[in-house]
Amino acid sequence: MDPQNGYTAISHYALANVGIENLYEYYGYCNDLLVKLNAKGMRVADVAIPAVYGDENSSIDYTTYIRKVSGMLLRNFFWRLKVKYLVLDFHPLALFYLFGAATAGLGLAGGLWSVYAKVVLSDPLFMRASASLLLFSVGSMFLMFAMLFDMQANESREVQVRE
Repeated sequence: MDPQNGYTAISHYALANVGIENLYEYYGYCNDLLVKLNAKGMRVADVAIPAVYGDENSSIDYTTYIRKVSGMLLRNFFWRLKVKYLVLDFHPLALFYLFGAATAGLGLAGGLWSVYAKVVLSDPLFMRASASLLLFSVGSMFLMFAMLFDMQANESREVQVRE
């Protein structure tokens, strides 16, 4: 549950299959490793170890950390979808993500156009905004279902080890 805790045990086979030379090198490498392991279908065990912190000060600059790691996680998310659900094996989940993202994006663009048309062109807002909201809602629901199905499909790959 806390990959930044600093405890990682990995088999030689798994290490050889994740491309260690291409792993993220900053404080987010453990998240990068987990994404690569998931995409390759490797099992992961969560071993509960309490985090013990002393009086030391963190050297992490959080503005840089959040920006860099968020970007890496977003890139990894799309990479994992491509590799796991399109390249290695086709899974209909990819269509849920694609349809959801396209529909939500179209709804968002339509909503922005509706506001622009109302403010600049003085056009009526209700029908355009309602259709845009419907598209955005349907797209968001498809994305949420895709995430739910994605979690269920990966549930068997994670093991909880409690002491």
